[in-house]
This record gives sequence, C-alpha cells and structure tokens, in this order.
Amino acid sequence: MTRRDEPPQKISLDQAQAMVYSIIDYAEGLGFKPHRDFQKSKAHLGEWSSQGKLDCGRNGKPCYFCGPYDDPKKILKTLTENVGEGNFDYVIEG
Repeated sequence: MTRRDEPPQKISLDQAQAMVYSIIDYAEGLGFKPHRDFQKSKAHLGEWSSQGKLDCGRNGKPCYFCGPYDDPKKILKTLTENVGEGNFDYVIEG
C-alpha cells in the first residue's frame, strides 16, 4: 500500500502550523516566496509560536521534485543562486 492509498489523517492545529510555517521559513531561506494567496488563507492557521519547528530537506539538503505546473529551469536557477551548484538534489521527469 502506498501513502496515496491511505486515508487522510487528522492532525492538530499545532501540527498543521508547524508543517506550513516550517516549510515557508525553509523555502524563504532558499529564495522562494509563498504563493500570493497564502496571505488570504493565513488567518485560518492562526499565529504560530514557532514551537515544534520541523526540519526540512532531505539528508540535510534541499530536494526539489518537479510538479506539473512548475518552471523547473527557474526553480533550479533560484536554488543554484541561493545554495550553490551541487548543494541540492532534484527530480525532474520527462
């Protein structure tokens, strides 16, 4: 069974805040900004105390998996400029 085949799991608001805000902090450190619509939905998460901050990346490095609407050249350029060539992993299919 793959994770896609598993039903969604309920998590607490604290866990949701930790996931979302940890990822945003990590991405901003790599040169990426949250989607402009994040500001509209941010109020649903409430204020975060920074407790439970999660480690992001894979094996201590950023790891990019190309999504269907991504501009991989732009993303790889941003990663290269901000963390340096060879300091991140990526998977681009096709």
